[in-house]
Amino acid sequence: MKKVIRRILREDREQMFLDKIVQVMKNDFPLFKNMELYGFYDQLSEDELNYVFFGIFEQPVTINKISHGFIIYDENGNQIYYKSNW
Repeated sequence: MKKVIRRILREDREQMFLDKIVQVMKNDFPLFKNMELYGFYDQLSEDELNYVFFGIFEQPVTINKISHGFIIYDENGNQIYYKSNW
């Protein structure tokens, strides 16, 4: 029982952390540059990044990493954000 409670508490803290990132990044463009600047980008898994961008754009997203940047698509396949490394 204690293990279950600890796991739930850990998951709650992780959820709160991700929600705080969404609040901080919601209107802080350029997204990827600022996420790297704040140290969020390297700390988050792909699933966590999807959750954060879902919160920022308020819709399901797909992140496509390309050789010279990132493209974020909505659930209909429309490009909603682009970041170039050039």
